[in-house]
Order: sequence, then structure tokens, then C-alpha cells
Amino acid sequence: MNLSLFFVLHHFYNIYYIFASIVAFIVSFLVSLVLQKFWTFRDRSLHNFHHQIGKYLLTSLFGLIVDIIILFICVEYFKFYALVGQIVAGLLTACFTFSLSSRFVFKIRDRSNNIAIETDFKI
Repeated sequence: MNLSLFFVLHHFYNIYYIFASIVAFIVSFLVSLVLQKFWTFRDRSLHNFHHQIGKYLLTSLFGLIVDIIILFICVEYFKFYALVGQIVAGLLTACFTFSLSSRFVFKIRDRSNNIAIETDFKI
């Protein structure tokens, strides 16, 4: 979703690639939150969901900053086409934020002992 929206905004509407990346991030944030929580990490609990939203927003904003820096370097220094730069930046950022989310945002807790259980996802 993020990449498609970025492409449409930048290619068809000629929006500066950094702004297109930020707008695509904002639009896809909520969809990503729901998919990460309920599908990727299979976290069905709504207990402390508001805390998870805050943590996810922080990790996502940090990811956005990393993404924009990588995108800028790819486009301005390596002279990549903006879409290719966004793909590279998105892949690198996704690996980083996935790892951060699995350890910081969506830790699965054993309800009987109230201890953190390691997820099967390792990067």
C-alpha cells in the first residue's frame, strides 16, 4: 500500500519524493498497525492496546526517519530513480522496524506467569 501510494503521488502527481513518502506513511500507518498486531504477531489481546498504539507510533516514526534518510541517500547520492530508492529504503526499514516491533511493541505475554515469551520471528 505504501509503495503504491508513493508511486502514484510521485509519478502521476509530481509530488516531491520526500513528501510523497511521508503522505504514504501516514495513510498506511493504521492498516499496518492492525495487520502487525492481529495477523503477523497474532496478538488478539486488547489489553493495553492504547500502549501498543503509542509504542507502534514511536517505532513507526523512527522507521519513517530511517526510511527518509535512506531514500534521500539513494536518490541524491546514488542517483536512483525515486521508486527504486523507496523500494530499497522500504526493505531496509521494514527489517529494522519488524525486529523492533517484535521485541518492543507486540511482546507476547504468558498470562499465567505474566512473563514475556520470545516470538518465533528473528531477523
